[in-house]
Amino acid sequence: MADPDIREYLKEVLAWAKTARHREAYYLSDPWPCIINTEVNSGNFIANRERGTLHLVDWEKPLWGDPSQDLSHFSVPTTTLWKTDYRMSTEDRRVFLDTYRQSIPDAHLRDTIEDRVRLRDPFNCLRGISWSAMAWVTYQTGDHQLRNQETFNKIHSYLEMEFLRGLFDPFFR
Repeated sequence: MADPDIREYLKEVLAWAKTARHREAYYLSDPWPCIINTEVNSGNFIANRERGTLHLVDWEKPLWGDPSQDLSHFSVPTTTLWKTDYRMSTEDRRVFLDTYRQSIPDAHLRDTIEDRVRLRDPFNCLRGISWSAMAWVTYQTGDHQLRNQETFNKIHSYLEMEFLRGLFDPFFR
């Protein structure tokens, strides 16, 4: 059903991810547990401009984990591009993490948060691509109950070779 070249490329990505899993030891040896949302995206915030407050909503799947999970998920292209045409630039990401870092009271977490996020990025991208591949199949087989052409177009664009290489080649090539 899928393009053979894309299928082979994704097998390479999965093989790389399997070998890169050893990096999770970093989080086990240097844990920084907190409540994480697991699905942070720009649509999950309510801004109260009058009060100058920002509220994260949609706490459907919270976990006890490392804050880098939410920061990475929020900033990877599979999240930022989902309902927009915005892809966080390197500079935007630097500013985002620098701003977050300024609010961290613990010096050790401040010093390691960027590394923690960077290590999570390919796995959050893989999470987005895996979900997209599953959704693509359900659209193709007629098993998808809710059909939305805009969503299908986005899913399809995520599964194009150029997009996939742009996501994963920097991590393993």
